[in-house]
Amino acid sequence: MRYLLPDARVLLAFFLLFLSYEPLNLWPVVFFALIPLFEYLYQERKKRRALTQLFALSWLFSLTTFYWVAYVLKQFGGLNWFFAILLLCLFAIVGQPQFYLFALPIRSILKRWTSGPLTYLRTVGFAAWIAAFYAGLDWCLPKLFADTLGIGFSGVPSLRQLVVLGGPAVLTFLVVFVNALLWFCYRLYRDHDEPSLHPLIRKITPFLASVLVVLFASFRYGHESYEHFRAIETSPPRSIQGAIIQANIGDIDKIAAERGYRGATKKVMEAYFGLSDVALAQPLKPQVLFWPETSYPSDFGAPESAEDFSRDRSMENFAKTRNVPIIFGGYYTDEKRTPYNAAFFLTPDARVERYFKSILLWFGETIPFIDYLPFLRRMFPMVGFFGRGEGPTIKTLLGVPVQPIICYEALFPNFVAEGVRKGARIILNFTNDSWFGPYGAPYYHFRLAQLRSIETRTPQVRITNTGISGLILPSGDVVSRSPLFEPVQMSVSIPILPEIRTPAILIGDLGIKALGLIALALYLFTFAKTKSRNKKSNRRAE
Repeated sequence: MRYLLPDARVLLAFFLLFLSYEPLNLWPVVFFALIPLFEYLYQERKKRRALTQLFALSWLFSLTTFYWVAYVLKQFGGLNWFFAILLLCLFAIVGQPQFYLFALPIRSILKRWTSGPLTYLRTVGFAAWIAAFYAGLDWCLPKLFADTLGIGFSGVPSLRQLVVLGGPAVLTFLVVFVNALLWFCYRLYRDHDEPSLHPLIRKITPFLASVLVVLFASFRYGHESYEHFRAIETSPPRSIQGAIIQANIGDIDKIAAERGYRGATKKVMEAYFGLSDVALAQPLKPQVLFWPETSYPSDFGAPESAEDFSRDRSMENFAKTRNVPIIFGGYYTDEKRTPYNAAFFLTPDARVERYFKSILLWFGETIPFIDYLPFLRRMFPMVGFFGRGEGPTIKTLLGVPVQPIICYEALFPNFVAEGVRKGARIILNFTNDSWFGPYGAPYYHFRLAQLRSIETRTPQVRITNTGISGLILPSGDVVSRSPLFEPVQMSVSIPILPEIRTPAILIGDLGIKALGLIALALYLFTFAKTKSRNKKSNRRAE
């Protein structure tokens, strides 16, 4: 029973992590949030209790990070609150698995660190070992929302620039490295037994100085990088004038329209046409209109009824009479009856290009191994079971290569970087966050999308049904940001910048993953070496 009682140090670590991220976002706290956790792992003698306590931390942190999952299950899955909250509690078991998966290895590294000579280089090396172990392997874990500690800095202009070096996990490395060095200073303080403080200050000063140097260098690099790109963004060689149409179609109207109810379908189309005409009447007329994910309420270009055919023609006529291309989200069903979540590029002369979503959300758009377990289709009728696209694809908008991505795809740095490697100069992010409610998720998803523009130094137009829509610049700054759950049309001037190859584009996250694997290999080597040494000692004792 005592294994289940929460340890005060673990609870303190959880509380500090909670303060660091959404919704409070007190990001400086994260630089010492892990100190109580390291201290607990160092002091805890029982492996089983360490695992239990870290599991509790993981579960609590998942609940407070992904609490909005319950709202999604209720809205999208049609579940009542009891089952929605129950499934949220089950999901929280795997929401942040790095805490309990790494509990025993990090505990072992901490104890090994303090068992040898406490030289400066050895201490910094161990801190880097722990940071690489956590950041690299955490990023390798197959998390549903591809999150890591580094995403909390998306609102910090200087620090967020570091993602160009290899994605959010680079910031996670920084966080863990600083925490590890500060924990070591705390350990020196706890072990200090001399009446004078001068020896303690002399020991701690190099490590505190290292922390300050690392943070100063990170902020300085980020500030210089930020200012550099702000200067480029203000005077681009070319720009495209567009209009984002956020019609704020509610879930009930959206579902009704997708099911073919005539009144609901008409309401959806009138809302988008009306806001589009308002945008086109502005003094600075847009060269292109952007509508969000699944804004078109049925299959486009594959009509199954006279009503569908008429709706397709009205869309084409709107683009023709207004002489403006429309890029919008909708559905498409191929000749094999496979549905796709798609983005359509419709020109005034009725030419159409399609992009199909490639990374599908589990239990929303597909189910793992569904091709081998077809009975799951009957068990989960609310799941869309969409087909997959071909991956990152380049389309052309007014002579500029662009990369369309749909909703969930924005969470994956390598996916977006691949499109930029292929030549994309604009990222078009079509999203529908209406299922997630007004708290947590819309802001969380927007922060993740911000990092994709910084990593690739590519402007991103984010078009959503209910917000947050806007233009994200290569510096990470946001212009023309929309409110939540309000119908708006927003004019955006998209800068077309010279081609820039960042480390995140050239090598993606391979660097941080390699560090994690090297740290793991080093841990396994030292573990095996220690085990072999213990066996030899036991034989001599016999």
